[in-house]
This record gives sequence, C-alpha cells and structure tokens, in this order.
Amino acid sequence: MAEERLYVLTDINIPITLSGDIAVSDISDMTVRLVKIDGTASIDFKKSDGAIDIIAGQITLRISKTSITSEGVYFIYVLVTDGDGKVLGLTPTPLHINFYKNY
Repeated sequence: MAEERLYVLTDINIPITLSGDIAVSDISDMTVRLVKIDGTASIDFKKSDGAIDIIAGQITLRISKTSITSEGVYFIYVLVTDGDGKVLGLTPTPLHINFYKNY
C-alpha cells in the first residue's frame, strides 16, 4: 500500500488507534503534538479544544487547513489523560509524518 500524502494548507482527518492498557472509554483528555523535525514549528491538537473527536469508540484527529502551513517532517507525540487524572505518554505509529506542498 502506498503512503498517503498529507498536504499543508488542507483539512485532514486522521484516525487514531490506541493499544496497550488504556481504552478509549478511559480518556478524559488527549493531546497530539506535532513538532517539525528542525524545531521551527510545534502545534498542539487537544480534545478539550475540539481538535480531537471521540465518537462511538473511534478517535479522530482533525487538522484544520490553517494549522500546518510549512512542509516537512513532523514528529508525533501523544499524551492522554485518563479518568483518574493520570497523564500517559503513548508511542504512536508512525513516529513521524511528512507534509508536502500542495501547489
């Protein structure tokens, strides 16, 4: 299967799958941070801000067209807060994504 190309300045919905000891129903908040490999950009997407939806057990990261404006490789970091207030750092797969120019 070919890698899906993600483009800057576009709306993107990315499904997120959890594994390990946390269930979707245990999540009270979630943050996905994208950090450009050269350190020039860092963007947080939070459930509490409406950028992450959890509907019927499916987690979706919603990246608006104004969020990623610079092409390049971005590292992915995921933090989840469970119902007890415990913050867990999760290792995503993949560990990075690449955004391309759309023009």
